[in-house]
Amino acid sequence: MIELKHRRDEKVDRASQFLGSVLRKYLPEDCILGPERAQIARLNNLYQFQVLLKLPRGKNYEKFKSLVLLSLKEFDEITAYQSIKKDVFVDF
Repeated sequence: MIELKHRRDEKVDRASQFLGSVLRKYLPEDCILGPERAQIARLNNLYQFQVLLKLPRGKNYEKFKSLVLLSLKEFDEITAYQSIKKDVFVDF
């Protein structure tokens, strides 16, 4: 799961939509769930959006990991979204 946080709701919403489109460019469509508002939409004055990645079992995870890192690098290149806080949570 990739969680994006920012003080302004509309900025983090646009950023999460952009990240979702970048991830869809590299990963299969059925692997990406979201982006959507977090269960607790605002915490410590930060609005939160989540993108959930559900990878198929038994596949080459290193390949998926490199594609996700490539997507995050492309996301970081956008100067307007550099103030967005990103958290990546991994669960097996």
